[in-house]
Amino acid sequence: MENKSERERLYVKIDESGTLVEASYLPMVGSRIMPLPVAPGTAPRNASFEIDSSGIITGASQQHLNGHKVILYRPSSPALGRTDTATNSCTWKPDDTGGWVCD
Repeated sequence: MENKSERERLYVKIDESGTLVEASYLPMVGSRIMPLPVAPGTAPRNASFEIDSSGIITGASQQHLNGHKVILYRPSSPALGRTDTATNSCTWKPDDTGGWVCD
């Protein structure tokens, strides 16, 4: 019998800016779905989805989220002493253990 490991589905709450304000995988809280998939002025919405090997959302309960990426913008270092520095970003992707990694 084949031993198949299923990836855990993500359950999230997304605010009007496209930011994950709640997530079943806590490190994703504060990440954003890009490009912005939520219309301004809408209430936070619950959704669930999976992320494929390219970091693309698939199988989303809110269909308009499919095809987007979840991006984490890392805060810039205060040691730089500047507020206009670009922040690094990474895309959440599946890892080899059934979870996610920011790559």
